[in-house]
Amino acid sequence: MLLRIRILLRQLNELIATSSYEVGVAHEYEIMTYYRWHCPEAKDYCTGFMDALLEDIVR
Repeated sequence: MLLRIRILLRQLNELIATSSYEVGVAHEYEIMTYYRWHCPEAKDYCTGFMDALLEDIVR
């Protein structure tokens, strides 16, 4: 589980450093969707992150 979370965080850091905001948001959502379904230990974290991301987009 820790390895999966570390990979996720590394991907997010790379994404933030290299992408525009719009592309970054779409890719972050895609990553979180993947981990929400494939890493049960991270489901609550990913769901919360995705909800916050959607709220930010709507604002």
